[in-house]
Amino acid sequence: MKATPNTRSISKRMVSSSIRSGIGVSQIKLTRGFSTVFHYGRRMLFLVRYGEIGLKSKPVRRRLRDRLITNIQDSFLNEGIECITSSEEGRVYVRSENEEGARRILSRTFGIVSFSPVMETSSKMEEIAETILHSYEEELRKGGTFAIRARRTGTHPYSSQDLASEMGRSVLADFQKMKVDLGSPDMEIHVEVRGKDGYVFREIIPGPGGFPLGSQGKVLGLVDDVKGTVSCWLMMKRGCKVYFAHKEGNELVRILEGWDPRPKSYLIKNEEELYDLAKKLRVEGVVFGNDIENLMFQKKGDLATFYPVVGLSTERIQALATGIGLE
Repeated sequence: MKATPNTRSISKRMVSSSIRSGIGVSQIKLTRGFSTVFHYGRRMLFLVRYGEIGLKSKPVRRRLRDRLITNIQDSFLNEGIECITSSEEGRVYVRSENEEGARRILSRTFGIVSFSPVMETSSKMEEIAETILHSYEEELRKGGTFAIRARRTGTHPYSSQDLASEMGRSVLADFQKMKVDLGSPDMEIHVEVRGKDGYVFREIIPGPGGFPLGSQGKVLGLVDDVKGTVSCWLMMKRGCKVYFAHKEGNELVRILEGWDPRPKSYLIKNEEELYDLAKKLRVEGVVFGNDIENLMFQKKGDLATFYPVVGLSTERIQALATGIGLE
């Protein structure tokens, strides 16, 4: 991995300084009060994939990736979990000793399509094979069917197909009970080679996808019912920074706050206060769950209104609500 790692824990200033200067973790001089920032133990490495970000031009791609990394770091910081992040073209890497916490955070970070806890090795075939045989020995001894899914980025003396075939032969040579089944295997082993580095993993965990939170415009969302909550979440997925407006006693907003590392919520009493708040925050529009709630905004005509769930079936809205954590 060519990218320089950055760390995020107690001090945001310390982290941002290391990011700007490109200082590696081992080079940063620890100061009083930050002795726990670089507590070295067994850190799990997560390989993070993003989707729509990769379709943009290089400058935009870099900006969106930086925003994604900042959001990841802020989320870890909010939960008091240490992490080290680094990146290269097409991938972000996150190291953390708290595997459970890292999984929870990454699965709720907009912009992440999927991520995998991985084992590191080199790009050499023999070392990749050794990692596979050693790491999954217990499962492979039981027998069954398996498939090797390989991909690579960079220049290597082998193709992705060569890599998959050679890893398959290595497994069959050491574990005669195993059989190849590329269609519906009992066990899938993934190998990803990027430059001089190799990564071996079993899991591909989905993220929410979309764009990094805060990479697009600012809007105000009315969190009053399930439709309103889902509408706000969909705008967040498109990268908008959504300020949450809700009435007292509404607990739905707490669900949305769990998806934002820097949430901002406001209590309102009526539609007039919603309009005044929108003007005060200078947002680009207001998000509603349905078009009946915005009569005042229709009359005013000076603020855009958004209805992300209009046209969605009740079943689809309910499925989204369940995925968000409303039920």
